[in-house]
Amino acid sequence: MTQKTLILDEIHETRRQIAEKVNYDLAAIFEDARKRQEASGRARSGEGHRTASRQRQKARQADLGELRRQIVVGQAAPAVPDYDFDAWKAQRDCDVQHASDQP
Repeated sequence: MTQKTLILDEIHETRRQIAEKVNYDLAAIFEDARKRQEASGRARSGEGHRTASRQRQKARQADLGELRRQIVVGQAAPAVPDYDFDAWKAQRDCDVQHASDQP
């Protein structure tokens, strides 16, 4: 027997023992697995991946927004010499932030 076969046999035997313990009830098998995972203290599979994926997506969107701004500013800047685009952006951000304020 190969090492791979021995490992697979051990996995199958462990699964069979767990299933017998809960009388082959699928919901009970999953509940048992959840309890064992909580007791182990390890993170659930995929949690870190989804969070990192969302963070990368937000970073890409922010980068695209900045790239769009640079393109627009780059095209407009030659037409308007000595214009302070950073001050305009700061004013626009302030206006957006306070748009819902009561007069």
